[in-house]
Amino acid sequence: MSNTSDLLVTMSVDEMKALVAEEVAKALLSHLKPPTPLKVYPIKEAADLLGVHFHTARLYCNKGLIDSFKVGNRDFVTLEAIQAFVAKGGSSEPTQKRAYK
Repeated sequence: MSNTSDLLVTMSVDEMKALVAEEVAKALLSHLKPPTPLKVYPIKEAADLLGVHFHTARLYCNKGLIDSFKVGNRDFVTLEAIQAFVAKGGSSEPTQKRAYK
């Protein structure tokens, strides 16, 4: 045989199935991207990022202005939720305190 493409290989059906399954798995995995890590902040840290008081950030979450979720009894906010809130016109700058007379 002069050409390697003319090589004849003998294998069982099970061996062929295993080989095909392995090659398909390799092909599928080569196209997958690794998952992007999700940045999650407790409400207190989200408040710091937004430049607002902790209670204000909690109020935003309770009103549905910032998407949040609970793990146990703690509330968390994703970076994407904070960015969406700011993009909609929410505050990321410290607010001016009201002067009392």
